[in-house]
Amino acid sequence: MDTYKYGWFPLTENSAAISILEANLDKIDLCGLSTNTAAISLLENGIGEIFWDELSVNPAAMFLLETHMDRICWFRLSANPGAIHLLRDNLDKIDWYYLPTNPAAISILEANMNKIDVYWLLQNPAATHIFGDDMSDIHRRDFSDNLNYIDWDCLSLNTVAVFLLENTPDMIYWRNLSPNPSMIHLLRDNMKYNDIYEWNIFINPAIIQSNRYKIRNSLMYGWFSRR
Repeated sequence: MDTYKYGWFPLTENSAAISILEANLDKIDLCGLSTNTAAISLLENGIGEIFWDELSVNPAAMFLLETHMDRICWFRLSANPGAIHLLRDNLDKIDWYYLPTNPAAISILEANMNKIDVYWLLQNPAATHIFGDDMSDIHRRDFSDNLNYIDWDCLSLNTVAVFLLENTPDMIYWRNLSPNPSMIHLLRDNMKYNDIYEWNIFINPAIIQSNRYKIRNSLMYGWFSRR
């Protein structure tokens, strides 16, 4: 297995791993670093090339983005919760495919429900109030009654869907659950799925603090091992 691919590349996106990344600058992936909310100082200090498409989704990068408006990728920016003021001022540039994942965009979404794919809202932790017991009546509130209509791939990314996922573990999409910091207890208890989520687990900020895992040789090999 390519240890760079399965270790440093996804780890570079992990905001909780910034001290590890700063100590291993020669191993990080600059593309992934542009999405890391804790890496702005590294980017501002010229560690390497800024990837503006990836930076556009980074809520901590608003100063860089606002001073380089011509470099913004608007479809990525549509998912950026820190950019809601720019999106409100540029509704014609919004990508309605990405906007439903933006937790700061609920007011825009609720005013434009005819423009969005409601299934993408399942990723959005601020949108659970929208779903009702019938997907055709999206303003009703009992989210947990939508079990027959839920896109479980998307829901597995939702940080506030803990109760629903805990009670329907057979419906979880483990690849998407892996980067979800609210689901660390489910990940700990289901190591049998390790071959599925091995890549995405490195993105999860909660895994860095978890005492159930360690990173062998300061991530030199890019593998998690259980104590």
